[in-house]
Amino acid sequence: MQIANLPHVATVVVGVVGFSTTMNNGPLGTYPLPASLSSLGMTGCTQYVADDATFFLLALTGTLNWSIAIPANAGLVGLVFNVQAAVFDPAANPFGATVTNAGSASIGY
Repeated sequence: MQIANLPHVATVVVGVVGFSTTMNNGPLGTYPLPASLSSLGMTGCTQYVADDATFFLLALTGTLNWSIAIPANAGLVGLVFNVQAAVFDPAANPFGATVTNAGSASIGY
């Protein structure tokens, strides 16, 4: 996956992988998705993906290529997962972060 239009300085990016786009049951709590993040100070941002797994990534330029290793296991074929990223950007809003759009992928198809 490619995350683009990032600040052109070293930037921390949090990649989120989730198996639901309708309900979050992860470390951030249980609530319906999509969820507005405006109340956190992230005006106009929306969480679309459950926070089932997080990856801390470092972008050194304005673009980050994010790869997820998937084991060669026939039992995973057909599994659908969703991704979204949060980007730390102090100038973006009062919270100092924004989120990307979401994407979905299926293994083996």
